[in-house]
Amino acid sequence: MQKLDDIFFEDLHDTDAIFVYGTANDKFYSFLKDWLLDKKDRKLYFLEDNKEQFSSYEKHINQLFQTKANILFIEDIEKDLKKIAWDFVYLNIKCVKSSKETRFDNFSKIASFLENFHLGANLTSYLYSDFGINIFENVYNNLLKTDELFLFENFKDKFKNRPAVIVGAGPTLEKNAHFLKEFYDKALIFAGGSALNILSNKNIRFHFGSSVDQKPYFKRFKQNNIFEKPFFYQNQINHNNFSLVNGKKILLSDYGLYPLKRWIYEKLNLKQETIEAGWTVTTFLIKIAKFLGCDPIITVGLDLSFKNNKYAKGAVKTKDNYKQIKTKDINNLDVYTQKDWILAKNWIEEFAKSNKDTTFINATEGGLKIENLKNLKLLDVLNDFEKDSLDFDGLIHSIFTNQSSKKIDKTKVLDILAIIKTSYQSSDVICDEYLKDIEKNIFDFDLIKLKNEIVYTHLLEPMWQIWKHVILRQVEKHEVHILINKLLFFKNVIFEHLNLLGKIL
Repeated sequence: MQKLDDIFFEDLHDTDAIFVYGTANDKFYSFLKDWLLDKKDRKLYFLEDNKEQFSSYEKHINQLFQTKANILFIEDIEKDLKKIAWDFVYLNIKCVKSSKETRFDNFSKIASFLENFHLGANLTSYLYSDFGINIFENVYNNLLKTDELFLFENFKDKFKNRPAVIVGAGPTLEKNAHFLKEFYDKALIFAGGSALNILSNKNIRFHFGSSVDQKPYFKRFKQNNIFEKPFFYQNQINHNNFSLVNGKKILLSDYGLYPLKRWIYEKLNLKQETIEAGWTVTTFLIKIAKFLGCDPIITVGLDLSFKNNKYAKGAVKTKDNYKQIKTKDINNLDVYTQKDWILAKNWIEEFAKSNKDTTFINATEGGLKIENLKNLKLLDVLNDFEKDSLDFDGLIHSIFTNQSSKKIDKTKVLDILAIIKTSYQSSDVICDEYLKDIEKNIFDFDLIKLKNEIVYTHLLEPMWQIWKHVILRQVEKHEVHILINKLLFFKNVIFEHLNLLGKIL
């Protein structure tokens, strides 16, 4: 006889926390009790978004599970589910519908939101996993290596109503890449990441290059011909790769995650509005094309999935640690995807939905189905364009000629880095003073002395807000224990950043 958990919960054995929506029968509750006790540190939560049902349901759950399960009322779906996502960052969670529940639409919405928020929390926290060392190593070095740049915000609508082709590196690009040669005088061609190598190997020209890679994929970056092309970037790009770019550099703001970068940009007169540009270089380029006023925006090679090879021929192979997720493509065939691609898909769908004044066309001819984009064959898109050619190189040259650039004063950059280093050193001393005070039963839970330090307000405290979800899981929920762990965390971060600055200054 097949066990109950084999029937309904076959994928929950490696799950750390289950979130159940709705009421259930006794067999369902019995399984949940067994699942909860089968492995240490498992968590069980019941979710409810109806106030009347919540009161009676809360009493029932408490009687069944005592203190071993919790019931949460979902009042603000985004705020409440985001909190859950962050509280369980890096853990395996699952949202399930109870056996008796009939509110299918409510469950589908809650489960979808929670899954996406949790994916986002995991990937966002990954950017903090090394205390920001990799990002700031790139920021500092890139600023010191840059003589001149252009601010992205000054290019608003400079290519109004010009078609844009965003080239991804998906395996379907193999069958359509040759058509891109005919687009060069029909549309602005944007290429980023692995697509740069693919187009370079096929001698296909493009107008704009880009990269968002923090990791040193030096071989991949070196083997393409982007050196003289205008290049959109954020300072998180690997500094070795960035040193190869000789074309005009257009800087986008990238300080959303790290307020310290915003402070640095303000001091260098490089401050721009924060731009949320999604999860991949493709979403980055779609956001750029929209800001430039391009219409329509056409994507090609945007598979966001694969069956055998992840990328089209010509991409330099690199190792990654992304877990492969089995799913169905637009043709209902089995393919594999990964977490950042799922988030990119969701981002593109929402972006297209929110910008109905622009036509979005997916000419990938395969890959995941992306809602709110019109699916066409790339050849059909090409045939729809006017036969007349446009001199896009001349247009780009004209626009840059009429734009003022920013000069980077290397001495000023070094002075700013020295100020940051001094603030880290002062903060380290203050943390030691606080730890000594705690030994004497003197507590300052507000950390007043740290609040005047630049690195506390712009890096240490924001980073704590990310890391605390992981650190405090293993700490007794007592304000003194929390304070000690917070101060020790600050000292660890300070140590790493002082080492980084010591290599640069």
